[in-house]
Amino acid sequence: MDFGKLAYLNIEDLNKRLKSIENKTNIIMSNWQVNKTLNEKIQDNYTFEIKFSSAKNTLVTIIGKLRLIAEQQSTIDFACKLNGFICYVDRIELNLGEREYFFFFCTQGQLSNSLGIVIDGQDFSGRLISYDFIISGGNVRGFESDVNIQLINRESKNIVGLKIEDKICCYVSDTCEFDFFKEPLVLGEGQDFSLCQGFDDDYKTALTYIGQQKELKFEVLGSHTLDIDNDVDCAAVAPIAIGYLIVYIQDSKPFYRIVYPTNQVSGKTEIILQSGVYETVRAVFDAPYPMFLFKTIDQKIYLKTANSIMTKEKISSVNLSTTPYNLG
Repeated sequence: MDFGKLAYLNIEDLNKRLKSIENKTNIIMSNWQVNKTLNEKIQDNYTFEIKFSSAKNTLVTIIGKLRLIAEQQSTIDFACKLNGFICYVDRIELNLGEREYFFFFCTQGQLSNSLGIVIDGQDFSGRLISYDFIISGGNVRGFESDVNIQLINRESKNIVGLKIEDKICCYVSDTCEFDFFKEPLVLGEGQDFSLCQGFDDDYKTALTYIGQQKELKFEVLGSHTLDIDNDVDCAAVAPIAIGYLIVYIQDSKPFYRIVYPTNQVSGKTEIILQSGVYETVRAVFDAPYPMFLFKTIDQKIYLKTANSIMTKEKISSVNLSTTPYNLG
């Protein structure tokens, strides 16, 4: 028996196995912590969601804490859904005053995950003060909503829009300087918003915003509010020659609708982009034609415009495309 050759073959086989394992074990155990103060009054059903990514088909552990204040002795039904599937349920007994409720569970994650929190408070009178979550598993990474500060640049009466807690606010200035120590003008309440100039008058201001129940609405400030769609995660608006173009993310896909001067709203059309899980859209202001930036959950940014663009290749994480589907 040639022991030298046998040893060589065994070492070669071992190296192949190690190489195979090396190629398959790019999973790193990690965790992500998110906490938020809500001070939200619970009436009937209350839901919110947290988005994060993880390695495909890996075990994910979720540890959570809710701070609740009850105005009387009552109960709430509590459930957690991961990607639409219920993975934790409990009934929480509450006495008068504050209570911290702790829970944890393990489940299987995907590349893109949506953790939905459902509180049935039909027999509850009180508030959800805050929540804290620690999510652990392979390659876990969380995503917060982008900070949304927007500027409408005019020759006079410039406007900066921003969110202060759940209030959509704006500051007005005759110059390029804004005094953020003054009381802002409150435009409404919501999770996300977008401002733009009027399509027919630069001194008009149009607002599209997403309410607390993820309903998308639109208005030219001071006029009638229009219902655009439901279950929307992010939205942006820009003026076009025939009205207003509203672009939004729904079910992780981009869509658009047009609001005409008659306040009629066009049908919903999906915007064709490269495959991905989309979470954010922002309008590029002062562009010579409609232009929007789309961000995916894995942090890639795509530029969509009504005209083709020439640019240098190999720009990191930026992909350029041309006219949105059916968008003239």
